[in-house]
Amino acid sequence: MRASAVYETEAVGCEPGAPKFLNAALEFGYAGEAQHLLRALASIEKLLGRPANHARNASRTVDLDLLYFGELEIETAELQLPHPRLINREFVLRPLADIAPDLVLPRQTEPVGALLLKLASTGGVVRFTAEW
Repeated sequence: MRASAVYETEAVGCEPGAPKFLNAALEFGYAGEAQHLLRALASIEKLLGRPANHARNASRTVDLDLLYFGELEIETAELQLPHPRLINREFVLRPLADIAPDLVLPRQTEPVGALLLKLASTGGVVRFTAEW
C-alpha cells in the first residue's frame, strides 16, 4: 500500500462558504471486482456519516473515489474508470503524483506527473501533512 501526503484544498464547485477539504490518495492491491470495491467505499462513507442521498458537489464528511483500477476501463451509470475528471483536478492529481508519478492511466499517453505539470496551479492545493 502507498499513501500520499494530505493536502488542504479549496472546495471546488461546492456551495458558497464551503469549508476546505482534505485530499489524499491511497494505492493498494485488491483481488475483487471494481464494482465490489466501489460498493465497499460507499459503505465506508456511510459508516463515517455521509448520507446515501448526498447532494452532488456539496460539502460532505467524506468522499471516497475510485480513480483507477489497473488498466480497466468501465463506462456504466454506477462506475466510470478511470475517473472522468481526475486529469483536470489538481487536488486529485497532486496526491496521486506523490504515490504514482510514472503511472500512465488508461486513455492517457503521459504519466500522472506530466499531467500534473500541465495543469495551471491555482495555489489552492497546500500540503497539510506528510503522513496520516
